[in-house]
Amino acid sequence: MDFGGLFKKNEKQESLTILIDIGGTSVGGAIVRNELGKAPHVIYSYREKIPPIHSISFERLLGSTLKTLRNVAHTIEKDGFRHLNFTGDKSAGNYSVCCTLSSPWEKTIVKNILIEKAEPFIVGDQYVASLVDAELEKFKSTLADEVSIALYGKNPTIIENTIVRALVNGYSVSKIIDSKVNRISLTAVFSLSPSLITKAVEGILHKRFRYDSIRWSSFMLASFLTLRDHFPLKDDFILLQIGGDITEIYIVKKDTIIQSISFPFGYNFLYKKAKERYEDISPEIIRSHLGIRAHDTEQPIGGTELDKILEQAEKDWLTLFYSSLKDTSEEMFMPKDIFLSADADIAEIFASFIERSTFSQYGVAHGIFAVTTIQDKTLSHAVTVKEGITPDPSLLLEAVYTHTVRYAKPTGGVVAERKIQRYDIVK
Repeated sequence: MDFGGLFKKNEKQESLTILIDIGGTSVGGAIVRNELGKAPHVIYSYREKIPPIHSISFERLLGSTLKTLRNVAHTIEKDGFRHLNFTGDKSAGNYSVCCTLSSPWEKTIVKNILIEKAEPFIVGDQYVASLVDAELEKFKSTLADEVSIALYGKNPTIIENTIVRALVNGYSVSKIIDSKVNRISLTAVFSLSPSLITKAVEGILHKRFRYDSIRWSSFMLASFLTLRDHFPLKDDFILLQIGGDITEIYIVKKDTIIQSISFPFGYNFLYKKAKERYEDISPEIIRSHLGIRAHDTEQPIGGTELDKILEQAEKDWLTLFYSSLKDTSEEMFMPKDIFLSADADIAEIFASFIERSTFSQYGVAHGIFAVTTIQDKTLSHAVTVKEGITPDPSLLLEAVYTHTVRYAKPTGGVVAERKIQRYDIVK
């Protein structure tokens, strides 16, 4: 069993990585130089919006997304590699490909596995593998209904199969194999993607790039582990991801994800509400209206009909956001720090929604959230960007994540200390 292939021997001290980021609202790509002992360096990046789909249709959204991916891959091949040749980079022919998926192209769950026995027992690799595999099969079984089979197929691609935390006899540890315990608690993250998606993506990328295989990741796990590693003072926080048609909420307590929540409203919900009244309205006009409001929080909502539609859409999204947190907040203390992930312009809009509101407005006893949008400044200490290249927040985060994965130093089968803790089952 392989948990992300983290601990394969690094044959080269320096290499290039092509990052591909596929979300619900855009597709991005970057070329990153990775070198042992140095921060990853983004040499080139490009992002293209996916044209919004007014009516809900998976087939139309998939077709539009793959078309956008073709454009991004072509741009990287044409402009990105030409840029490398122009700058005299000699490693242009030596690179790996990492593809990160966000909703709706992957489905992620978090599972807590608890084993307790009266007599001490030895934790073996096969034993842990069997526990995790059993939970993975349970996850797959939840996708056995007719609709899920039509979307995911009978053999979906496993994107993540990862243990992110282990407690042995109540204590957090970085080594679990061969430990003698009475009680072990594992937190595992599983992500699946429809095989028709991964095969289509591979087909497009193979036509443009030469590589042996793609390393797949979910943006949720990449962002969670990177934030946990680079913000060590933030043990408790909420990771909020705004997609095209879904909002995902992950609650982190004591450095591990304890709960995930989602609801089917994302950025496209705002566009669709406006489209119901103004058939020919463009996404740019909507972003402009919302952007003005996001940058000037003191400005009152305008009196136009479009302003009123967008104001109501904002209230509808906030109602779902807070109601999703309400039951959880009654069971535990809710973290006040939010890390918000979305395309840069969209992130500012939704951050302003939350910052203008409070829990009390929606019947929940809590204070005001402190929202941090994941942007270039957030990770400026961990990644560098070539002069003249516009920083792309999601690609920067993925650059840090893939660099950490590539150059992680295993100790006894795991990454030691408080670095990204993904557990390898030693064969």
